[in-house]
Amino acid sequence: MTILHTEASLGWGGQEIRIFEECCSFRDEGYRMLLAAPAESQIYARMNEAGFEVFSFSFEWRNLWNLGYIIRSQGVKLINTHSSKDSWMGGVAARLFGCRVIRTRHLSTDVRKGLNSILLYRYFADALITTCQVTADALQKQSGQKRCFSIPTGIKPEKVQLHYDAREKFGIQPTAFVVGTLCVLRSWKGVQNLLLAAALCQDLPITWLIVGEGSMRPLLEIQAQNLKNVIFTGHIEPPYEAIAAMDLFALLSTSNEGVSQATLQAATLGKPLLTSNIGGLPEVCLDGITGFITHSPEETAHYVKRFYNDRELCKTMGLAGQDLVNKNFTFTQTFNKMKEIYEQIL
Repeated sequence: MTILHTEASLGWGGQEIRIFEECCSFRDEGYRMLLAAPAESQIYARMNEAGFEVFSFSFEWRNLWNLGYIIRSQGVKLINTHSSKDSWMGGVAARLFGCRVIRTRHLSTDVRKGLNSILLYRYFADALITTCQVTADALQKQSGQKRCFSIPTGIKPEKVQLHYDAREKFGIQPTAFVVGTLCVLRSWKGVQNLLLAAALCQDLPITWLIVGEGSMRPLLEIQAQNLKNVIFTGHIEPPYEAIAAMDLFALLSTSNEGVSQATLQAATLGKPLLTSNIGGLPEVCLDGITGFITHSPEETAHYVKRFYNDRELCKTMGLAGQDLVNKNFTFTQTFNKMKEIYEQIL
């Protein structure tokens, strides 16, 4: 069976990594996996290097018939689209050239209501896949698409393991209490609010670990100038070694989140969670079970102090998080659910 993925994005993040990992797993199962993407994109380079059949493609409407040629000449039975530009063209091409199409939406941002969502998510899609339930529910309601499924991007717990003391790399004392976050430092990731909470906890010997790189870093460093024990690490690879150095993982995003890979990694490593009530974050941070949902810097500071004073609570919620990931959020489960949807659609 031949499946074509389309991706207009040039970058390399959670969305592109999921496409790559899915293609690898489906190829292992005997599927023929193709990719149409811009030649300058990172996913094009990585898929090509991994031995997949890749097509250099610019998602401009003048190239619609070229996409049709790929579909017909390669015997494509199903297109899986991912970003906005390629989803519009992929949906139209699927209808014109006689194959099925699945739209995977990776973000939890609002979609323009009306004809836009009805066309893109109902008429130009045989099924819609999202990465968190709140997005699936919202898009199903506004588009009328009946085949709407939430399939979070799971992780491979066996790969999120360390066999050394991660704190030593960051110069953190073994006995320190560490609160941290890991994300691309963008405005909507809520790191500003985490630093506001840190300002309210200066009476406690807490280390604050800000892991990641991005456009907001200079402003965040200015905000942290008068705070004690704030460490900016920049980008860390692999990322989970930084999470392993933490006692408490926080992600206070204000928009855009699906089911965060960082929260899944933190839960796998037995870290209690502190998150906002955005997108798929509450699906992993079960309030009062694997962590707490927080709505303000003041509330965040309150929960940080509670965890600091109750290490047994940290342990209990961390173990609950590990159990949750193993039950609901492994990549094996993601693959099995995707395979089931592919077979239903075809």
